[in-house]
Parts: sequence; structure tokens; C-alpha cells
Amino acid sequence: MQISETDFAKTYLANNSFKLGCVVDTNVIFAASYPTDQYNEWAEKIFDELIRFNIPCFTNINVRSEFLDLSRRVLIPEGLLDFYSHYKSQLTGELEAKLKSLQTRMDKATDRAFKLNDLEIKQWRTLLDTFHHSSGKPGWDVFCDNYLEPYFKNIWEDAVQTLNVKSLGNTAFQDKKYFLNDPTWDQTNDIIGKTGIGSTDAMIVNFFLCSKFELLISTDYDIPRVFQQLGVTDRFLLTP
Repeated sequence: MQISETDFAKTYLANNSFKLGCVVDTNVIFAASYPTDQYNEWAEKIFDELIRFNIPCFTNINVRSEFLDLSRRVLIPEGLLDFYSHYKSQLTGELEAKLKSLQTRMDKATDRAFKLNDLEIKQWRTLLDTFHHSSGKPGWDVFCDNYLEPYFKNIWEDAVQTLNVKSLGNTAFQDKKYFLNDPTWDQTNDIIGKTGIGSTDAMIVNFFLCSKFELLISTDYDIPRVFQQLGVTDRFLLTP
């Protein structure tokens, strides 16, 4: 059952409906962590309410990997613009042109967190290695040392601490306080086959359905359709 933000705060939280906790997926953790994400304000407000009512948030161990990859795809283009600003006077040719083009692309994407895909990141790695730095290091190494690693190092730990999110690993499935049964790969495969969603999304849905938690919070617009396709009517879903 999909619920509104108003009902979530005024009805369910006020009545202590989710005292055991809730499940949050990668997208909503990411949205709350990045001011440029289109759902940032909504996600921050939801986490504020959960903290105010002392409702614990849980996720599975796979979410960390997906969160780190999304963060990498956002922080690399942001770092590239910082690199461009710092070394602009020393740049020429294709590298200068590509960085200028990237800045234009990002300027046009001000309503959401701008991400590069894996192929683009690999192309930037090759291109930056054409930059001759005074240290003698390859340009990509210089970029990572100064414009990526310092911002990436504790990014997951900072996010889950701020948002009060805890991960439940494999050993937690034995704890009947939280789980009805152990999530299996066969169940995840069934969810992918029935809905066509990606494996990480299918794992978090399966994690949720195997748990005793009654609420899943997501900013992924596919999840309401997945719930409909799977015939989930005895749980609650909160999305923007």
C-alpha cells in the first residue's frame, strides 16, 4: 500500500506504527546525502521525521556498494570541474575542450545530481593521463589524490551516521526479531523475472519482503510498479 508523506507523519508515525523500524534503499539514502539530487529536500524531511520519532532505519549490505558507486559517479565530474578551475591556464587541446564541454553539460543539469557513466569515467582516465603534472605523476593519479579521495574516504560512514541507518548482514537473518525467513537468490531471481528490475533493487525488495518491517522508503519510481506486479498489499511504501 502506497502512503503519502502527510499520512506518514501525521498518522503512522504519530501512532507509533513502525516502531520496529523501516527499510530504506540506496536511492533515498543517496538523495538525502546530496543537496543537488532532485529528491534531496523530500528525503531529508523524511529522515528528520524518522529520527524525531525514534524509528530505526535498516538496509541490506548490498546498498553500501551501490551507494559508493553512485557517489563515485557524482564526485568524479564535480572533481573534474575543480581540476579544470585549478589548472585551466595550463590546459590545451582536447583535454581543455572536453572539460569546458563537461562544465556546460553540468550547468544545464542544475536540477539534479549529475552523474557520469562507467565508459565516460574510463575515457576521462585516459584523457587526464595526457596531462603533464610537475610531480611527474599521471594526470589521473593527481586528480584522484586531490579531487576525489579526500571527499570519498568516509562518505558512506558519514551518510549512515547522519541519517541513523544500520545495515543488516547475513547473520541478522537468523534473528527472528527482524526476519520471517532468510532471503534467497531464488527469490531475488523470481522478482527480477516477474518485474524486470535490476538485481540490487530486487535484493532490497526481497530483503524487505522477507523481513518483519512494514515500511519501505524509496525515491525509485519503479518500486510502486514492482509492488503492484508482485501483489504486495500487506506492506507500506513511501515514495515522493
